[in-house]
Amino acid sequence: MLRRIDTADKWCLALSGFLSTQNGCPMDRIAPYPRFWPTVKMHRQALARDWGIADRKTLYDILEWLEAEGHNAEYMAKIRYAAPLSDSQFQALLDLVNSPKQRNQWLLVRQHAVALRGVGIAAWDIGRYVWLCRDAYALGWIKKKETLQLIRSAGQRAQRSFDGWEHFGLSYVVGRSYWSAEAISRTACDRHFRHLLKLIATPGSPWARLAWRTPLNH
Repeated sequence: MLRRIDTADKWCLALSGFLSTQNGCPMDRIAPYPRFWPTVKMHRQALARDWGIADRKTLYDILEWLEAEGHNAEYMAKIRYAAPLSDSQFQALLDLVNSPKQRNQWLLVRQHAVALRGVGIAAWDIGRYVWLCRDAYALGWIKKKETLQLIRSAGQRAQRSFDGWEHFGLSYVVGRSYWSAEAISRTACDRHFRHLLKLIATPGSPWARLAWRTPLNH
């Protein structure tokens, strides 16, 4: 008999909170959307287009990349390079960067170097990892037990790295901005932090109900 989803599972599912909120999907179910054909077809096409995922094999290739490297590997390399620089040295670095995208990324790294020291944008990789597991479950590529094992592992990584939902959320928001290479602007910040505020402050939200240090041991 398959076990019921417990509090620890719900906590781990909530790590995909940003994508769940943005897509209007529940956070307390493994499958983020109903399993009827038009929806399944749309999500299959999105995974192939956005991730190059077409089956179980390519799913695991991406999950392994997100766990081992993701976008955070590049971000952390930039932090290590930029951290020792004085303001004038950092400005000299920016003057050498011709790409607006790379310039925006360097500015994000510098701005959040203290708040995200040691963790970087790991939440951006972890949140997407959990969402992909849920997506793959809905598409029938992985079973319930396997899905819960994968997201439990992601949850343990999150708890080792962050000290609360707000810390995790900041890392995710910065990661989202880093990936899109958005210019640092009030409009962009307000848009992302509205999602964060909704997750943290909405009554009934798992981020508001479930303690960050919820035990995740089996």
